[in-house]
Amino acid sequence: MRLTCLLCVLFLAAVPCSAAPAADTGYPSKPIRLVIGSPAGGSTDILARVIAQKLNESMGQMVVVDPRPGASGVIAGEIAARANADGYTLLFPSLQHVINVGLYSKLSFDPIRDFEPIAQVANVPMFLVTHPSLPVKTVGDLIALARSKPGALSFSSSGIGTPQHLGMELLRSAAKIDMVHVPFKGAADSITEVVAGRVPVGIITVPPGLPHVKAGKLVAVASAGGTRIQVLPNLPTIAESGLPGFAVDNWIGMAGPLRTPQAVANRLHAELARIIGTPEMKERMASLGFAPAVTTPAEFLAIMKNDAAKYARVAKATGAQLN
Repeated sequence: MRLTCLLCVLFLAAVPCSAAPAADTGYPSKPIRLVIGSPAGGSTDILARVIAQKLNESMGQMVVVDPRPGASGVIAGEIAARANADGYTLLFPSLQHVINVGLYSKLSFDPIRDFEPIAQVANVPMFLVTHPSLPVKTVGDLIALARSKPGALSFSSSGIGTPQHLGMELLRSAAKIDMVHVPFKGAADSITEVVAGRVPVGIITVPPGLPHVKAGKLVAVASAGGTRIQVLPNLPTIAESGLPGFAVDNWIGMAGPLRTPQAVANRLHAELARIIGTPEMKERMASLGFAPAVTTPAEFLAIMKNDAAKYARVAKATGAQLN
């Protein structure tokens, strides 16, 4: 009898242990590294620091933004792909991350297959801008001016194969105009050149460009995305301005290395959804020019695959290759 009772006690004690959920992993127990592929001052950097601050507060550990610019985000992607899949090194990718699929013939990692998508966190609106000295207020004005002076106008971008570059290439193709591409190393330099008037035209992201528009140093001509920009509701899209179907939609998200534990990915997704869902964060992101947009991991994966295919076609058509 005593032996039977002892066995029953041992069995009952074991049941809660075997049935206990594995979600409580103790994560995070040390600082988290958030790798970004753009230099300081760009849209990805701006949003990464805003979200990192909130994650610091909610998760009880430091979330350190680690900018690793260079090679159109390939350096940052490689660092994250090769990191331990434990949730302590994460990538904060933008559209550029999947554009690289069509830009590079050889990469040491696969921008899609080597990552666990966690969530898209925001859309990053872009707009067509010009220097105030240019007699351009509308897309029609720009097209007319470019056609009157083939090859005389130049446009700025943050590098070959960036969304800004390929967006302008799509515009050139759709409008049948000839303009000269002048690439720079990063968004900050690209915007500076347009503000200075040395390169008078560009498609740029709203967050770093908006202050210059408000100050009158740049003219916002049209939204480059599929919808109007929340902070500039009266600004028409390029599609509405005579080029139907035109849309260049940038985004930012979060991903971990392949085989990141599901419990860790779930925790991060839940934190992002909660933080970005608060009225305070929605208002702050909108004021900076971002459009909050938290997706499921499956939705984010679909977005990455679709955009990789879309911009591979654009890169091929324009000859935008980096190796």
